[in-house]
Amino acid sequence: PSESQLMGNVTDDLPRRSIRLQARNDHAIKSNRSIGGPQQTQGQQIKEEEDAPVERQTSLIVKSRQPKFAKPRTPSRLITYMKTTSACRSPPIHAPRFGLIQEQLGHNLYELLVAAMLWNRTRGMQAKPIFLALIQQYPTPDHLAQANLSELADLIRPIGLYNSRAKRFLLFAQAWLSSPPSKERRYRRMHYPSAGDGKDVGPTEILDENDTREGWEVAHLPGVGPYALDSFRIFHRDMLRGLAKDWEGTGAPPGLEPEWKRVVPSDKELKAYIRWKWLKEGYIWDPATVTRKISYFRPLDMEERRKLYGKYPSLRKLEELGDAYVEWNDGREPALLRWLYDHASFSQMRNNPRVICDAMDEYAAQHNFLINIGPDKAEKVAALISEQKPKIFVELGGYVGYSALWFGNALKNAHKGSTSDGDQVVYWSLEADPVFAGIAMNLVDLAGLGDVVRIVTGKAAESLTRLKEEGKFEKVDMLFLDHIEDLYVTDLKVAESLGLLKKGSIVVADNVLRPGAPDYKKYVEQHPSMETRAIKGLIIPGEFEDEVEVTEYKA
Repeated sequence: PSESQLMGNVTDDLPRRSIRLQARNDHAIKSNRSIGGPQQTQGQQIKEEEDAPVERQTSLIVKSRQPKFAKPRTPSRLITYMKTTSACRSPPIHAPRFGLIQEQLGHNLYELLVAAMLWNRTRGMQAKPIFLALIQQYPTPDHLAQANLSELADLIRPIGLYNSRAKRFLLFAQAWLSSPPSKERRYRRMHYPSAGDGKDVGPTEILDENDTREGWEVAHLPGVGPYALDSFRIFHRDMLRGLAKDWEGTGAPPGLEPEWKRVVPSDKELKAYIRWKWLKEGYIWDPATVTRKISYFRPLDMEERRKLYGKYPSLRKLEELGDAYVEWNDGREPALLRWLYDHASFSQMRNNPRVICDAMDEYAAQHNFLINIGPDKAEKVAALISEQKPKIFVELGGYVGYSALWFGNALKNAHKGSTSDGDQVVYWSLEADPVFAGIAMNLVDLAGLGDVVRIVTGKAAESLTRLKEEGKFEKVDMLFLDHIEDLYVTDLKVAESLGLLKKGSIVVADNVLRPGAPDYKKYVEQHPSMETRAIKGLIIPGEFEDEVEVTEYKA
């Protein structure tokens, strides 16, 4: 919601002049007293977590009182609160904190829930001063339960729906005093965390610790909806249950999975926080599918980062951009081509694939990470090509041509001087993106591999089918999978259905460990006509562990 929706846009219904006249006639209004908005229209009302009757504002000018501070806090804590903001962009994975207010309040359940109730569907910039004033005047549930409804409503007035929110806070505090949150008592929340949850628990039923049904220790408190429940689970539940000293799992018994790892929030900033937490663990988390893959970049300590960034400065962008970092298709690929043509050793690149690949490695290390196979794994696959001597090599996911240069050159050298090869030796590189394919074509020509390497633009499955129908090849000696890991199984099945694999065909798959292709690995391991093994290698730049899966077709 916009600021005018939250605060009430006075000028929507009445001229400003009438407002000024009314203000002058009311001598009790002072400069530090707030002006409230008009009645909220149906479109302006904010739907809160629980439907409750909303009392509309009846007076244009509102007399509000300065809060009486029952228990002043130290200035340092106030400064800490004021500096805490909900982050729109994730911080670096090595940052100690994400920037959510919940991180500052995790050890105090009362303050955490109050903040979550105020922050729900309200801008943090607007909710923050209200939260500070409320906590200063009502520092405990007991203080809040004894609050004057009118005074509490005046305090909440700037963020709208003040009467209903004030009533809800009073009910919240009274319910807290009647039944304080305890690990021995859990309550249902209908349709949380998923649709249908809570149906097997009665409306007033209390679940004990041993009951396996879904229930939550704070779900009985009025105003505690999904956002507050997610915040409670992420930042405090392990402490309430006595399992850890904080939400990070400090002091937890071995093998305990922190509660935050089981939360799938609907709020976009809590989603960003969970994704950031998983990145710190070395995983890429997808909230849509609730799945995770191993990240290219594992978490490092300070000394490891210093050494890594000294050797590979391009990886510093990961720390600077955090969750906003992208690995490809942000303009770095065309920039690579321009950089190569301006390189000091450009004159040595013509008809020399290895010099071009070395320069691409330099660019990836010093300027922008490239999703190439990298020199370490490329050498291992090139050795396999020299050993197997395939004639028809098909690559799915050519990117900008790095692997086509490495392996096309290895393929050419494997058959150099051979007089028995009646068939043509061809390296087919299939790339879906026409820009990347164009860069690859340019570099193949520069490397002098045009007689061996063929770049084909189009989606892998479609290109495989078309090339087979056109008679470009009948069988494939070596198939290299290096496009989208989730397509490895799908496109391998396409190759099988087309009859491209023969006895002795080799299938090589990159990035099986990082970021990971578990479905593919399971498929080839269980395939009755395949024998498979993993070759360990390193992702460079970064020197992160990875595996190349090498599978031989035995049918």
